[in-house]
Amino acid sequence: MATTECPICSRHVRAENLMLHVDACLAKQDQPKTQFRSPSPSAKTKSPTTSRTPNRSPPPQNSPSSSALKKRKRSTTDDVSAVPLAERMRPKDLDDLVGQEELLGPGSLLSGATSKAGDMKDAVDRARGERKMFRRRTIVFVDEIHRFNKMSIEAEDEAVKYLATQCAGDARAALNCLEMALQTAPMDTEKQVLRVSATHVKHCFAHRQTLFYDRNADMHYDVISALHKSIRGSDENATLYWLARMLEGGENPLYVARRLIRVASEDVGLAAPELLPMAVSAYQAAHFVGMPECDVVLAHVATMLARAPKSIEVYAAYKRAKQSIHEWNKGALPDVPLHIRNAPTKLMKELGYAKGYKYNPHYTAEELKDQTYLPDELLGTNFFEEAKTNRDAEC
Repeated sequence: MATTECPICSRHVRAENLMLHVDACLAKQDQPKTQFRSPSPSAKTKSPTTSRTPNRSPPPQNSPSSSALKKRKRSTTDDVSAVPLAERMRPKDLDDLVGQEELLGPGSLLSGATSKAGDMKDAVDRARGERKMFRRRTIVFVDEIHRFNKMSIEAEDEAVKYLATQCAGDARAALNCLEMALQTAPMDTEKQVLRVSATHVKHCFAHRQTLFYDRNADMHYDVISALHKSIRGSDENATLYWLARMLEGGENPLYVARRLIRVASEDVGLAAPELLPMAVSAYQAAHFVGMPECDVVLAHVATMLARAPKSIEVYAAYKRAKQSIHEWNKGALPDVPLHIRNAPTKLMKELGYAKGYKYNPHYTAEELKDQTYLPDELLGTNFFEEAKTNRDAEC
């Protein structure tokens, strides 16, 4: 049968009877103490035999020795210290969350638990007062009481600013850096204070340069956008900087090479068409060589693209062609003219497929001037001229 030690009289009682036993112990403490009186003569004449009330409390159960308890506490503390600080600081209740002040705290919908030793003392004092005045008991739940120790930590403002600068807003990285600094910070044994200075924090990061680059979040797209726009703006220095930021941050070089191929066609275009095969060759080199050797190859092609003349003629014209398809509002899309259709079978030829088509190498330009290739509904359309007109109007 499981037993529990009474916090009042230190006796071991059954767990289900603990509350009744505590009430009885408290009632005994509240009873006024009676002064000692000498026994009356009649009591002296009574039989010397006295009855004794048998002790009904069960014998104490075997409890673990103090050494075993110390080992258990030590192992628990070691397990907690082995967990990274960023994981230990992960929010576990409402009080750990930041924001929504109108919902949390005293006088609001939700109130978090206290976590300071001074608040604990105030709660005990209030419980004592309510016990004396209203005979009302208070139960205080304390978790991780070992954290209420006398050791304090003093961190300079410069140390905190340096951590924030180095970690660039990444809370996990900041907590990991802080844990490293705390493990090696000097201890003032007299005042029991752990002092963390800016010089000490900088010394911890003297041999480590933190590169913050997330290949799956906003920074991934922000930096590749900066690289693309730097090439478009013909800034070769910015091009190399953003390229280095991506590659040194662990970006896949093939992803960068694919973007360079796009730049060669979208921004350079017909102004320097020879750079498109150069960009494709850079992709193949990055595929075969890999990092870190392919970084110079990508820098080579990126610099050529930044220095090259720019033309978006093809990009704008193709964009206008796509727009004409999506904005078509005259029913189904136009059919392919019969004279430029494929006619692999006799039936198709009998239906008029490829009839009247003039094979260009066998005719002169004068003989081909009447042959058209656009649908009848789009005859006379010039996507290049329309794109140029629209671009001039926007400028």
